[in-house]
Amino acid sequence: MTQDEAELFDERVAIAQESNVDWREAIRLGYEQVEQFRHECEVREIVSMALKKGGGYVDTYLTLIARHRGSKAATRLRLDARKAYLEARNEKSR
Repeated sequence: MTQDEAELFDERVAIAQESNVDWREAIRLGYEQVEQFRHECEVREIVSMALKKGGGYVDTYLTLIARHRGSKAATRLRLDARKAYLEARNEKSR
């Protein structure tokens, strides 16, 4: 867990605890926030790969993701990265 992720996690847990949420629920909520943050960062990294190195490099990366984290994780990343890539490409052409 990076420093940013740890800070986000701690913040979410504190907010949940102040709202009288059970500490186990607070940890779960914090973990979900951290995972979403990590996913968004990874999507940005994949878009950067695609723009700098091309689609073949991204395909290799996503194949490794599927092997290590499963096809569901790879599919989610592929779809979100494709959407972000198209948005970035459209922004660039303006």
